[in-house]
This record gives sequence, structure tokens and C-alpha cells, in this order.
Amino acid sequence: LTACDDGDGALPADGASSVPDASSEPIGMDAASEEDPDGGIPDAGESRPFDGGVRCDPPTENTMVDPRDCRAYRVVTIGEQTWLAENLAFETEGGSACYDDERTHCATYGRLYDWAATMGLASSANHERVRPTGPARGICPPGWHVPSGGEWERLFEAAGGRAMAAPRLRADSDLWQQGSSNDATGFGALPGGYRGHRFSLEGFQAHFQASDETSDDTAAFAFLSGISDRARLDDDSSGSDNDKTRLRSVRCLRD
Repeated sequence: LTACDDGDGALPADGASSVPDASSEPIGMDAASEEDPDGGIPDAGESRPFDGGVRCDPPTENTMVDPRDCRAYRVVTIGEQTWLAENLAFETEGGSACYDDERTHCATYGRLYDWAATMGLASSANHERVRPTGPARGICPPGWHVPSGGEWERLFEAAGGRAMAAPRLRADSDLWQQGSSNDATGFGALPGGYRGHRFSLEGFQAHFQASDETSDDTAAFAFLSGISDRARLDDDSSGSDNDKTRLRSVRCLRD
């Protein structure tokens, strides 16, 4: 296993991607939600319906609770943005996986999602231009959305500037097999890797989805490497690195 951050942020092409199909039903991209006939909070495409009779435990300080599965996440405010301080772990019927298909990795790193699943769309969106407008809720809980490339850039600036933001965003954890981190921001990024043709770079890099498309088949993503202080947004439209079918972590941003 070789870390692919060579100073320029380039990632190695690993051939055609192979991922499970996302649900054929769209999850919905708007932040607003409507009450379903059973009184629950709907999220079309979720793996199990929300039971309106179940009440989640209330959030504690500096946490939020996803009403769809009652999972609690730490939250952190960095600059003027409030982020989940953990990777999303909401389970879908398709378009997502645990690293190495091991559920224990989901407990550590959250789930990895392809772009269509991230955006709450049918798998065909991985191969056609969607052109989302405004904040896209996608797979995020109500009141949160998938960050755009510009919002990732604002995070990097708030963390001290792109050139030195990575150690301040990386969790101070032995899971990082290279470099040193201080997590000065509390963002807590863990090296969950990604999935392209195969699962890659767990322990070495953190990859995060962004809402921006760069072509019919590609989208931007943010990533941090253990061997570089630089935080990067890759918005290329020509390489396989940006293939929408690649599975990456998701961090949600408060509306």
C-alpha cells in the first residue's frame, strides 16, 4: 500500500470503478422535509423507514441526533460553519459500503458513499449531469447538507489556510499511519480511505464528497493526506480520481 499524495495531491488511477448500484428511488436534494402518512420523517431511499413511534434520546452538548436512525454525532463550529465532527454512517440500500466490506470499519470511519448516493439520487446520476442548485441535503439529516467545493475551501481557510490546514483538521489518532496531527479545529478527520476499483488508502488518507459536478461522470472531492500539511480540493474533470462512482466519506454541514 502506497500513499498517493506526492506533494501535488495527485491520486493514482486504479482502473474502472465497481460499486453497488444506489437505490432507484431518489432520496431528495432539498433541505425541507414533509411529514409522511405514518407521522415519521421521510427520506426516500433510506434502508429502513423511520418509525414515528420511536423517539430518539435528546442530543447532549455539542452533538446532534439523526432522527432517521437515532445515531448521535459530535458537531463542531469552525469559523462561521458548523460541521459534523464525525463521518456520516447512515445506511442506504445501495451506493455505499463499509471499508473492506467490514462493519467494524463503519463503526470507526462511518460509511463510504458514491456521488449519487451522497446527493440522494438514483445511480444513473453517476453518469449524467445533474446540475444541483443551492445547498443539497442529499444523504444528510434534516437541517444539514452536502458541502460544496467552495464550502470546503472556506473550511480550509478557517483552519489556517489550505497550505497548513491538514494537521489541524486531522484527528490526533494512531489510526493515521503517517505524519503528525493536532486536530486544533476539532474536525477529527480519520484516514478512512476510499473505494474505486478496490478499497485503498485506509490509514493514509481521508476523502470527502463535495456536491460540485465537474462533468457527466466526475465530481469534486476534498482530501487530507498524512504526509502533507496541505488540505486539497480536487475539482478535475478529466481523470479517474474524480469518478462519481468512487466511494468516499461524507461530512454534513449545517444549513
